[in-house]
Amino acid sequence: MTAPTGLGRRRLLDRDLEVAVADTCACDQRLSGPRLSVRADGGVLHVSGEADSSGQLALAREVLGRLAGVYGIWYSVAVAGGCHWWWTSAAGV
Repeated sequence: MTAPTGLGRRRLLDRDLEVAVADTCACDQRLSGPRLSVRADGGVLHVSGEADSSGQLALAREVLGRLAGVYGIWYSVAVAGGCHWWWTSAAGV
């Protein structure tokens, strides 16, 4: 059996990253407040959902940005009724 390459490898890495995000959110009680959905694509996390404060979202950005394999994060999150969209590269996470 050979290891997957190209797009197949990228999909496997993204799936592993999504599992790591889910595990991190389930284990870190500080992340129980925001209601976030996360999808990985090429090592970039696409985060959507709701948070009660910008502090909750900043904490999520800090924690998720530290995961191995995260190259950047796109956010489309409603914070306390308003919407926030932004991109954060791995260097700025």
